[in-house]
Amino acid sequence: MLDNTSPENQLRSYLSSLQNEIKSSNCSIEIISEFLRGPLDFLENKNWKGPFPNRQLHKYFLSKLYSKHLSFILENIIINWFEILTRTQQQILVTEYFFPSGEKNLQKKTRACISLQILVSHFSVSRQKNSQLEQRQQTHLLTIIKKFLISLLSTYSIGDFFDAILDNDDINLNERFLYWKEFVSLVCSIPEKAANLMVLNQNQIYNSRLLEDDDFLSDVYP
Repeated sequence: MLDNTSPENQLRSYLSSLQNEIKSSNCSIEIISEFLRGPLDFLENKNWKGPFPNRQLHKYFLSKLYSKHLSFILENIIINWFEILTRTQQQILVTEYFFPSGEKNLQKKTRACISLQILVSHFSVSRQKNSQLEQRQQTHLLTIIKKFLISLLSTYSIGDFFDAILDNDDINLNERFLYWKEFVSLVCSIPEKAANLMVLNQNQIYNSRLLEDDDFLSDVYP
């Protein structure tokens, strides 16, 4: 159990407070920008309003909180705010989470690895059937996820993902190979998930954007 005064707990509490602001009726572009920019600044050791960044706290954030943070962005920011942001804000504040730009160091490869898992988990029939979103919102979210997946898989290679998993010294080697096997299965599941979603949506009025270029992985892995 984390000490209430520990940096890890402070980080968790700070992010939770930002999420509450996003969900409040007083949410604004300024709050959205702070929510998105802060953790990215934290990961780059820049000044931000949360606890002071260090390597251990980075590892905690990536291993315990990053996946939840990405899910929150998909389920809240993408649905309600993404189109309101300028194209520059979209690139700097949103897409940077899902396919990090710049030099591919281990941290960015790890983030890309987590991103792929979250994107694929949201790109599924079961997720759509259980969603409380309206059909138009669902299609919008799935369309954005599809674009993110294409960009991610075009930017980061299988070798990059392999490095992220096999270079993780925090778990033993056997677990790393098991994790890698599961990850490869996840990548291989994407075309089937896309096909299932097309069948589910083929009679829906708002599905045209999702069904465009349905064989969308062919350009990534021909």
